[in-house]
Amino acid sequence: MPDAKPDLYEVLHIHPSAPPEVVRAAYRQLAQLYHPDKNPSPEATALMAQVNAAYEVLNDPEKRAAYDRERATQDRPATPPPASEPPVGRRSRPWAGQSPGTGPGYGTGAGFITIGSTKEEVMRVVGIPVHTTVYPSIGEEVWHFDPNGSICFGLTTGLVRGWRNPNSALKIRLVPGDNITADDTFGFASHRDDVVRLQGTPESIEVSDGLDRELWEYPGGSSVEFSFEFGLVSAWNNLDGTLKVQDYPHRQNDNEDNGGACGAAIGCLALVLVIVVIVFACS
Repeated sequence: MPDAKPDLYEVLHIHPSAPPEVVRAAYRQLAQLYHPDKNPSPEATALMAQVNAAYEVLNDPEKRAAYDRERATQDRPATPPPASEPPVGRRSRPWAGQSPGTGPGYGTGAGFITIGSTKEEVMRVVGIPVHTTVYPSIGEEVWHFDPNGSICFGLTTGLVRGWRNPNSALKIRLVPGDNITADDTFGFASHRDDVVRLQGTPESIEVSDGLDRELWEYPGGSSVEFSFEFGLVSAWNNLDGTLKVQDYPHRQNDNEDNGGACGAAIGCLALVLVIVVIVFACS
């Protein structure tokens, strides 16, 4: 089997030790996603062909056993058994610029997805998307669950990195990681973990790698912006007043003071000129 061929287990998004019922369930889910009657795109046709080929082998015990023997001779990274993996939502995956186990998203409990969840987990917890869209220029693949929202994956990682969940219909949850304080507010340079602790799971997360920007939006229109690389707050918009943000009192700056003084001086000068003109006209 040439190395160029795709891994059949990866095609079906299942673990190599998956039992037959999981193989069949994964096939049914992917068939609904890529079948020509539901998805007319050329990409879907090609993917459906791969799914059919993988299912033909993995659904047949003898063919699967022969494939597993051949696969074992290939130079592939070892896949940990499912028993060693935490439940969905409890997996510790680092965010950019963080050490493993320090980002929000782990410890949420089975039955929810989070930052770093796999496509297999999303299909199992959320279900089959209505359609998908790939954006190669920004390295994203978006699964649409109309009208309930969408989930965004990194193209290179295949892991969840953002979402749009306007009705809270998608089973998504974040919990704080290790970078928390005891403060009752957050502010500039506060960590993501503290924002999660104070504000909870955002309604949407949008990542812009090239701009080093990550935007969290909450119901009511308020939002918090982070540096994507470091995970620290860089800006916010407390539109509806629900953000527990530090109070930075407005201080009138020197330019505003000078502007007010200049305006008063100009007003006085204008009044003097008007008086001079009236006196000259009357003389």
